[in-house]
Amino acid sequence: MKRGKGWIRLAVASGATAAGLAALLAGAAFGLQAVTLPRPSHDQLLAAQSLRWLTAQHAIKSTRLVRGHRVSSVCVNARIGPLQGYPKTLRASLLVTGRRRLVETRFASFRLGSTLREEDGPLPTIRAVLAGCPRALGRRIGRFLDDRATVRAKRVLVRDAPMLRLSFKHGNSRLVLIVKPRTLAPVAVRIPRLRTGWSYLARANRRDLARTELRLSRRLRLTVKEEA
Repeated sequence: MKRGKGWIRLAVASGATAAGLAALLAGAAFGLQAVTLPRPSHDQLLAAQSLRWLTAQHAIKSTRLVRGHRVSSVCVNARIGPLQGYPKTLRASLLVTGRRRLVETRFASFRLGSTLREEDGPLPTIRAVLAGCPRALGRRIGRFLDDRATVRAKRVLVRDAPMLRLSFKHGNSRLVLIVKPRTLAPVAVRIPRLRTGWSYLARANRRDLARTELRLSRRLRLTVKEEA
């Protein structure tokens, strides 16, 4: 755990340095991109509007089939920290699936039990993306748009309702999102290369947020702060 926390501190410090440099170069970079990069396509603009809706959410619930069983999850925005006395907090997602609780950040993920235990590998982040966590899924869509990835929009029927399917492709990375035509709110997500099924998304309601698994001990509440 010491190695993981140290890496968190290093990542945050590096992020702060990068943010300072980005602030100095932002004006020049924006002007350069406007001249050198192609204009966003109509489908990329649709994806950007879907991302805008998603980042305005504080809590999402999801359902998907896992080995023939229906699994439901609730994900809420949270903050985690300080870790080992580090004075700053990190933007995070608190994901609850059954009795399993996961805290996911852009730097690392943690299994939440009586204490925090760091989780290795990309699987925790993939789970957060498939659960529709606003911050995790939003980061994934944002990276596609930042990379000017190919986005294709197609009208489809989902459960007899007209929807839009947004397909993202950049190198070996893929993401498929089903959104409502008028609001562009995401209603389903899938990662094709992982052969995952569809996860169906919706705003979490008061009953979803009353789950006992979202209630943390006082000790953990000092570290993980729910925002929803």
